[in-house]
Amino acid sequence: MGIIQRQGIRGALASYLGVVIGTFNVLWLYPKLLQPNEIGLLRGLADFAAIVVPFVVLGASPVCIRYFPMFKDEARGNNGFLSLLLLVPLIGFTLFAVFLFLTLGWLQDFFAAKSALFSSYLYLALPLCFCMMYYTVLESYSRSLHKIVVPAFINEVLVRLGILTTVTVYVGFNISQSGLLYGYVCVYALALLLIIAYIHYLKQWQTPLYIDAKVIKKIPEMGNYAFFVLLGSVGAMIVGKIDSLMVIKMV
Repeated sequence: MGIIQRQGIRGALASYLGVVIGTFNVLWLYPKLLQPNEIGLLRGLADFAAIVVPFVVLGASPVCIRYFPMFKDEARGNNGFLSLLLLVPLIGFTLFAVFLFLTLGWLQDFFAAKSALFSSYLYLALPLCFCMMYYTVLESYSRSLHKIVVPAFINEVLVRLGILTTVTVYVGFNISQSGLLYGYVCVYALALLLIIAYIHYLKQWQTPLYIDAKVIKKIPEMGNYAFFVLLGSVGAMIVGKIDSLMVIKMV
């Protein structure tokens, strides 16, 4: 059995285990320990970030999968391709942060009419989007290196176990609602740190960061590819998540 096949099987097992833990969280843990408005708050925050992330990533993930083989060269640090993958989402995130800063009052008013709770914690979308954004990109980078298992285990298993632990601590130690949400964001921050550490372990992290001329020449082509991939995927994703944002208004 080849390396890719073994990685695929182990990655699938991690995903199945994650489904089991996620199902337990949603069907038993949340209804048992949380109030309906708290469940809606967690889901709403996650879905809000899930809608934003594909935009702020600016297509870096599909570009990584498509173009990494072209630039792969360990002797030359993969021609600085990772630096580009880190820079592009940072630009998108900066634009989103400016947008959120300028429209925060309006967004809070929009949700406050029927969801003052979500409105008061909307600012947490910023760090959550940052963590999810870079995790998405680095997971794609890891997959391009044919390393599937660890990123899948972190995202599918450890994140769900982290949320389970956060909710249990929230109820068991009677911490504040703010503590629950901060803990929720910290779970994703920890996942990001773990995948960064894993890429360091693989000796695939670039220090210092740079972008080779070979990569720079391909930026227009990669940008065009990213644009059309974004057009093709974002619509379906929004349709799948927009109902959650409507529910938020009733939280």
